[in-house]
Amino acid sequence: MGNQTSKHHDNLDHHLDHFTDSELKAIDATFSSGSLASPNTVSRDTLQNGSLSPLAPPLRGALISYFQLKSTPAVSPSATQIPQTTPITKLGFISAVYLLSKAPVKDRAGAFYDIFSLSSVSFEELVKQVSQPAIKYWFEGSELDDILINDPSLHRLVHHLLVAFKTTTSDDDLFLPDPPTDTLAPWIALTRATPPSSRPSRQEITDWYTNTPTFAHLITILVSRLFLTSSTHFLPFSDRRPLNLAAPHITPHFSEILTPPSYFLLAHNLPADCRLNHTRIFSSRHDGNSWQAFTDAILEQGSTLIVIQDKDGNVFGAFAYEEWNMRPKFYGDTKNFLFTVVPELNVFPATTVNANYQYLNFGTKSLPNGIGLGGQMDYFGLWISADFEHGHSRAAPHCTTYASPKLAGKEEFIVDEVEVWLFRPTPKDPDLLPPKDKRSALDHDEHVAFLELGGRKMHGKHVREQDAREDKERALNEGRV
Repeated sequence: MGNQTSKHHDNLDHHLDHFTDSELKAIDATFSSGSLASPNTVSRDTLQNGSLSPLAPPLRGALISYFQLKSTPAVSPSATQIPQTTPITKLGFISAVYLLSKAPVKDRAGAFYDIFSLSSVSFEELVKQVSQPAIKYWFEGSELDDILINDPSLHRLVHHLLVAFKTTTSDDDLFLPDPPTDTLAPWIALTRATPPSSRPSRQEITDWYTNTPTFAHLITILVSRLFLTSSTHFLPFSDRRPLNLAAPHITPHFSEILTPPSYFLLAHNLPADCRLNHTRIFSSRHDGNSWQAFTDAILEQGSTLIVIQDKDGNVFGAFAYEEWNMRPKFYGDTKNFLFTVVPELNVFPATTVNANYQYLNFGTKSLPNGIGLGGQMDYFGLWISADFEHGHSRAAPHCTTYASPKLAGKEEFIVDEVEVWLFRPTPKDPDLLPPKDKRSALDHDEHVAFLELGGRKMHGKHVREQDAREDKERALNEGRV
């Protein structure tokens, strides 16, 4: 018995080392309502009607049972029936929170399996019940109001979380035949089963959890917000955003194409230096279907996310870590990725098969005019023509640069709407910016129109644009650019 007590105290010391002072104070606040006789315990009802009240009943009940399980070491870890009157001890609570959010990944996987075994719902439903509130809490960092999570978008995220670990493609896999399309069916059937004998095993859940870091992160967000944050003890958003425990500050409004679940998944795949502030710098709905306005918005700005909706309702796009510049060849970074949102939510990271990560060029006759990512010239993984209407996504069966399929479901698509988000602005040196007074009045359409009202036909602007295009094309042909 003495050895058992000593072991528990050693575990407690180990667990406490992983919590900040603010988190420990939040835990103390949870137990501040304990009776004088039992100051380090809390009842099931207190948690159920307090911090856990926003959760769906099955998840709420399973979490409370797990806290009770960790509070009674003599009970078998595989027990599925815990007396409802079992008190939750501070030691058991700390142990449970540690195992769910701060332990090595295999231990966290085991903790989540225990919660699953204590629930009465399917694995798919439990993943949904975790994801919805976690995304809601994460979006508090956006400092936006009225963030709504609709069922179709949440279903797409849950499906992605369940199957992504079985559909990951390595560089070598790109040159193999496609696997049979029904290989996921047995696994999906397991995730939807409710009888205990038909549900996924501990080993299957462990394999899934350890290979699905996005869901592991959702669990961390949920546990941190529910149990390690209080009204008086919490990290400000500025400290939580670098840890991806809170959404970036989003301005001026939320996306009119993406949904909160899809936005979360895309943000989860961003480099750490792109998680602080997100600004929408272009919207065809508000800025017009203009190639000129689009390129003016993205050139030399920084890391950007381009979101496209086509006329068939498909939603897809790309993240480019390097800023966009006019170049006659591919360039870019391995941090880039392509993605789809509708009809399915997927992210396709860059491979190392080639370095054809991004391309932008226009105003020439000898090279493709438009914006593209992946593949090769005229066979891009994603392409929008400079007419800002037509695009393609050519992959047979995959775009080698991103291991991505046809993003729009077919090769050719018609652009319906485009948004661009700036994530990591390029630092600007004011001394290197071109002086404003060196620009001609002919650079402004409204000035040209005003002068022409006086009966003067102004050709200067168009002549200079044509000269610039010809000079650039000549330089390209001579290999000087």
